[in-house]
Amino acid sequence: MILVRAGRILGTFGVRGFLKCAYTTDNPELLGTRSSYLLIEPRTHECLPLTPVDVQLKPDYFLIRFAEYSAPEPVKYLSGWELAYPARRGELPREEDEVYFFELEGLEVRRPDGTRLGTVIEVSDSGAHVLLELDTRPPRLVPFIRQFVPEVNLAEGWLTCTYPLDDIEVSE
Repeated sequence: MILVRAGRILGTFGVRGFLKCAYTTDNPELLGTRSSYLLIEPRTHECLPLTPVDVQLKPDYFLIRFAEYSAPEPVKYLSGWELAYPARRGELPREEDEVYFFELEGLEVRRPDGTRLGTVIEVSDSGAHVLLELDTRPPRLVPFIRQFVPEVNLAEGWLTCTYPLDDIEVSE
């Protein structure tokens, strides 16, 4: 599971306890569909679970009010906090053949013939390519491009790797 950052609190708005937030999501239309959010203080990582009761989307910001508050005074201290929610592998909206990097960690890595090579333990961006680090001996990096990773099956938890990895010990 991962925490998806949806917004950053800019301050209070009005007299009913609304918070004005900057968008940090690519899917603002989904903000009103969540049954709970975590507010996270970015310096201390303090978390506050809250229940949204009203979300209003504006072109440059959004407003959100939580069941736990009905006035601006108790929420003033939340300015600068981040609004997030937990998401599981396969839960986020996507285009066809799109995958989120966090979903790749933990996937089994297989040759096209089904031979198990290892598991993805980390995903990083090198600037040129996204790289998958495998738990092989010795540890290896595989560029996450279609030429070397032609198939990803999130539902079954594996991906196919055609990258040359001849010097590793194959996992059983």
